[in-house]
Amino acid sequence: MNKLKKWLGNAVTVLLLAVGLAVWIGLPWIGVLVIAVLVGLWLALTRSGRLALAATRIGIASLPQRWGASSVIVVGIAGVVGVLVAMLAMGEGFQATLNNTGDDTTAIVLRGGSQAETNSVITREQVPTLSTLPGITRDAQGRPLLSPELSQVVNLVSRADGTDVNAQFRGVGPQAWAVHDKVKIVEGRRFAAGLREIVVGQGAKSQFRDMDVGKTLTLGNQTWTVVGVFATGDAHDSELWTDADTLATTYQRSAWQSISVRT
Repeated sequence: MNKLKKWLGNAVTVLLLAVGLAVWIGLPWIGVLVIAVLVGLWLALTRSGRLALAATRIGIASLPQRWGASSVIVVGIAGVVGVLVAMLAMGEGFQATLNNTGDDTTAIVLRGGSQAETNSVITREQVPTLSTLPGITRDAQGRPLLSPELSQVVNLVSRADGTDVNAQFRGVGPQAWAVHDKVKIVEGRRFAAGLREIVVGQGAKSQFRDMDVGKTLTLGNQTWTVVGVFATGDAHDSELWTDADTLATTYQRSAWQSISVRT
């Protein structure tokens, strides 16, 4: 029975601490100021407050005798908090980037049951069928705003430490610039169809070597030339883009992985 009472007492204490911390975090500055004043009055005017203040003074005065142990505790807690904050910030940043990538006027068509582009296959024969769907926007010439796309993972050299890292090499159709209307060329020009030319996102340019306009690099045993840099402000910023048919020929791909359409 005594053990049960002790356990319940500890649980209630932890719960009260958690509630108090949540209330403290949510308080406006005026509330924090009021609580600080009340705590100061309690320390100065009550016997229990003076005892708490005396115990605090003793603890502070003894710090030089236990400086090493105290430093280890402080550094350890600070390290844990720092790692936790960094991980949460990375997660929030990644989520925000992905949320900015899509919009209500663009749809991505995948094979039924596919969870991502990497395991999706759409045959070339299916593209004309998709282009006739009534929900797809058409341009001034009556052509459907539809972009067959391929996604190829390639190895590039990191600017930071010179190691090999994976990058997304995307092949897009001729209507990709109208479908992905947030993509803007900020340096150089667009790639030409049928040529081994690449445009790179601003994120890719800052992350990988040899991404400046005019540079050449070898991918799929072929030489490619960087002809432009684009900006999107979303996940595409870290990709390399080229003509979809040229990419398919280089990597011997006979089908598409996804179809992006303007709705």
